[in-house]
Amino acid sequence: MGVSSAMGYIFRFMAEARKSKDDAFKRLIGTQEASSKSADSAAQRGGVWVRRFLVVSVVLAVIGFPFIAAFVQVPTFVEVNERTREWVFGLIGGRDQIAYHEINGYLLVKENRTVLLALSSFYFGQAAGK
Repeated sequence: MGVSSAMGYIFRFMAEARKSKDDAFKRLIGTQEASSKSADSAAQRGGVWVRRFLVVSVVLAVIGFPFIAAFVQVPTFVEVNERTREWVFGLIGGRDQIAYHEINGYLLVKENRTVLLALSSFYFGQAAGK
């Protein structure tokens, strides 16, 4: 009689554990369905056009307009940090002095390349995720 009671307890415990796992799995599926519905509704709101607008505006602002400005003779000024001459082993003089130099043409700085790299990885990363 004691063995059958113990076996009944064990089987009841196993059934409750299985029921608990089943409930957790159903909640997980419900959460995933809600997330999918949210993503689908966001995709229908025009996310593709927003990304395209961002890409075009950043490319124009970072590359297009400065490139055009170089051809219509709009001056470009570059900030240069110059160190003045030092005297008496650096005790006199030696200050940093900021100067601005005008250059002709298009200036492609490191930040432009970084922005374009981030933009292309963002845009194509979104497309690869689909």
